[in-house]
Amino acid sequence: MPHPLRIGILGAAPIAVAAIIDPCRRLPDVLPYAVAARDPARATSYATRHAIPIVHANYANLLADLMVDAVYIPLPNSLHAEWAARALQAGKHVLCEKPLVANAHEAAALAQVAHESGGTAGEMHVVMPFLPHHFNLVTVYGRGGKRLFRVAGDTTYTYQLRAFAEAARGGAIPPTDVHDAVLNMRLIDSVYRAAGLEVRSALLAT
Repeated sequence: MPHPLRIGILGAAPIAVAAIIDPCRRLPDVLPYAVAARDPARATSYATRHAIPIVHANYANLLADLMVDAVYIPLPNSLHAEWAARALQAGKHVLCEKPLVANAHEAAALAQVAHESGGTAGEMHVVMPFLPHHFNLVTVYGRGGKRLFRVAGDTTYTYQLRAFAEAARGGAIPPTDVHDAVLNMRLIDSVYRAAGLEVRSALLAT
C-alpha cells in the first residue's frame, strides 16, 4: 500500500483522540482521514478541531468512500458488531473499541464476515488508557495458542495502531483479532451459564 493507511472514524468520540488521532502523529504511514457522526455539525466541528480532512454526512457514506482503507469504531457497545460487519462488507479493515462483540454467536458470525471479505478485524485493548503507560511484552492466549508481542517504548494505543496497520497491509495478525474474540466469548458465555444467567444478547444475525 503506497499511501498512508487512511482511517475513517465512526462517531465524533473523545476516545478516538487518544486511540487514533494522537498515535497517528507518531505513525507517518497512518492518517485520520475521515469522520462521520449522527450530528453532521458535530462531525464538522470535530474534524476542524483535529485536522481531519473529510467529513461525511452519515456512517454509510463514510463506508462508501473508496479512499477510506480502514474504519475505527468507538460507538456504543450495542452498535459495535453491526457496524464492524457493515464496514468489512464494504471492503474496509476494522479496528473496534472493546467489546468487539457481545457473545460467542456474534463473534462467530463476525469472523465469517471477516473471512468472506478478506478484511482485518481487530479489537482495541488498552491498559491505563489515560496515563502514559508503557510496557515491554504482551501475551495473548487465543488463536494458535499463546502469542507474545514485544514492544519497545510505545504507548498501548500507538503499539496497537501500528500492529493493526501492519496487519491491514498483509503482515502478522493484530494482537487481538476477531478469531480471538470467538474464543474469549465462548469462555465468557460459559461463565454466564455457570452462574445461571443468560448470555448477552446477539446483535448480529447469521
